[in-house]
Amino acid sequence: MDRTAHEAKASKLTLTVQPSYLTHLRTGLKTHEGRLARPHYLSLQPGNYIKISAHEDASIFRVLSVTQYKTFREMLLAYGVKAFLPGVEDVDEAVEIYRGFPGYVEGEREMGVVAIEVMLNVRRSIKMALQKLISPATVLDSLVLPKKIFLVGATGETGKHILNALLGNGSFQTKPARSDLDIVASKLCLGTSTIRLETLTALLQGIDVVISCVAPPAVRDQIPLINAAAAANVKRFLPCNWGTPSARGWILALRDIKEEVHDCIFRHKLGFTIIDIGFWYQASIPRVPSGRFDSAIFMPVNEVYAGGRTPNMLTDARDAGRITVEILKVSDDEARATLKTRQEAFDADPTLLTNRYRMAAAQYAITKYVRADNTPEYAKYLGYISANELFPDFKYKTYA
Repeated sequence: MDRTAHEAKASKLTLTVQPSYLTHLRTGLKTHEGRLARPHYLSLQPGNYIKISAHEDASIFRVLSVTQYKTFREMLLAYGVKAFLPGVEDVDEAVEIYRGFPGYVEGEREMGVVAIEVMLNVRRSIKMALQKLISPATVLDSLVLPKKIFLVGATGETGKHILNALLGNGSFQTKPARSDLDIVASKLCLGTSTIRLETLTALLQGIDVVISCVAPPAVRDQIPLINAAAAANVKRFLPCNWGTPSARGWILALRDIKEEVHDCIFRHKLGFTIIDIGFWYQASIPRVPSGRFDSAIFMPVNEVYAGGRTPNMLTDARDAGRITVEILKVSDDEARATLKTRQEAFDADPTLLTNRYRMAAAQYAITKYVRADNTPEYAKYLGYISANELFPDFKYKTYA
């Protein structure tokens, strides 16, 4: 069988994982999938493409290596536990997680196991996303206000909640985005955009509000989108924030990049709303040995910092969408824009994506648990307006 035919056959293989693991695979925190050494896994070869899905979400990954082992312990020791199970430290615990799947104890003994090393394939994932009903670029018309909204990243971790809230509110309806707009938005939210300013400007004609929900590596790539939004006379821009409040200055590298994005908005005197919500419940729940909470966890956190006594603002990720809708329903003239123009952002540009995520995780630990930046009091000090005061009747989801 020639290589082309083999790739076509292998691309039909789908691996199902938990949502948090799909996210880790996309970001590079998780680099390997561990499975029983079944024939269809062993037949994979480096260069093949496979689909990895979690519920209705999925991406295409390129196979880098396929290695067979006798036991899960041998496999985990070869690459390290975190390559397979981010958030799990102990090898014994990791082995028990694998053996907890139905049939895995017997299967390990009878056929052995296999480690599949994968890497996200951006081009094929974009192509698959464009075939979905809800695409990375979604245009919504307001049924209440004369307002047309362009949502970038409508299928991402934050964007999907904003889209669901917009549709569920009954005040907005979707319109199919043009295919050219779709492709541009896909590249923007993944950080692969090299689109000319003139092209972006033409695509944003007639848009009133741009909501940006890009992936972390693409935060700085919002700048060409902002330049185009200003040129196209977009009235309001919501940059990709939805995180913890923090001052600039190497406390949190990702925040410094966001401030650079804010500066670009300010230079254009573009209407804006910056929304920070604290940290997600789904990224603040410790993983328990039984795995009972795994389906609800976006990113497990088992470490305890500074004795666990520092207060933190936490929000259900779904409420990020709901509160954004309430803010959008406020007219542009009423929208509060009180942030001052910042200094030029410190340019931290590590070359390794994995190192960037690890650095961000360490900085979040300091800003949240040691400096106590993630509190309502500090947010007000920085100039934020409390959504509790703006929308006193809004009912947030609880931890329970």
